[in-house]
Amino acid sequence: MQKKEVGDVALNIHKLLGLKHISSTDFIIHSKKGLYFIETNSVPLFHKDAHVYEGIKAAGGTERELINHLIKNALQDTHHLV
Repeated sequence: MQKKEVGDVALNIHKLLGLKHISSTDFIIHSKKGLYFIETNSVPLFHKDAHVYEGIKAAGGTERELINHLIKNALQDTHHLV
């Protein structure tokens, strides 16, 4: 199974759950039986060993860009509440 395929499945799960900004999805990939979905976290952890940083780098982004993006989107969301 290719990384892109796993990413596509994770994105589809993200959308099906109605998530808006960021999520972290865990899978087990079995060489013969394929992909097993474990869970999706709507609030992924941001500790020093968090997998979210690998995803940021794989997508060609930086930690700073992600944080700025999250803050911008959070601020836009709060404007709809006022």
